[in-house]
Amino acid sequence: MLKDLKVIVRLLEEIRNLIAGKDEMSELEKEYQEYKYFADSRGMKMLSAAGLVDEYNDFMSRCEEILFADNKIDTFAARIELPKPSSALEAFKNRFNKFF
Repeated sequence: MLKDLKVIVRLLEEIRNLIAGKDEMSELEKEYQEYKYFADSRGMKMLSAAGLVDEYNDFMSRCEEILFADNKIDTFAARIELPKPSSALEAFKNRFNKFF
């Protein structure tokens, strides 16, 4: 009986981790949408003036690799480290966030 209880506790912990991962993924999707506003020519000019084009493209590419991955990848097999924007890129977005 104790063995069964340990198995149940382990399974519940795995379920909790999976649910937490889903929340993290929705946060990544939200953040991706916030930065997607700068994907037009005007946004690229502003990013270029701030010297953040490479950081922006790198961040968006890493997000897209995770968000738009095909079903061949088993995301439950390994813990994925979600990309985070640099502090300079985040400050840039926050400066223009009130317009979106």
